[in-house]
Amino acid sequence: MSEWSHLPNARHIDRIFKDVNGRPEVWQRSRLDTALLFGADARNKAWGAAWKHPAGGAGDTLAWRWVGPWNEIRNRSRDSKWSAAYEAASDPVLALCRWDEAGDLVDLPPSALRLLISCDNPSALLMYSASLAFHTHPV
Repeated sequence: MSEWSHLPNARHIDRIFKDVNGRPEVWQRSRLDTALLFGADARNKAWGAAWKHPAGGAGDTLAWRWVGPWNEIRNRSRDSKWSAAYEAASDPVLALCRWDEAGDLVDLPPSALRLLISCDNPSALLMYSASLAFHTHPV
């Protein structure tokens, strides 16, 4: 069992890590495309929203939810080959750790997420690179 198996979105996090392991170049491209489309300011705002969003139940903090996935990202990123790919995975994994409802966004196409992003939905922005990887560059 993973360190994040207790999270409601654990299967989605596992799916992202599996896909990043198998197709790092796709995730690197998806991260770059997302950055070019929305910019660093939008990403920083979404990350800020994730850290400000109230946690679930008592003792349920983002730091507690995020520690296992972040360790996986950090450990894999030590190899330069994986660094950009795992940085790309950090956005959707953060959304999945923070917002349980982000799991509903995993299979949406990029066009649907762009609509949600235009409504200022931070979880949709963080999920966008995963949507590109899964829909624009399918397996």
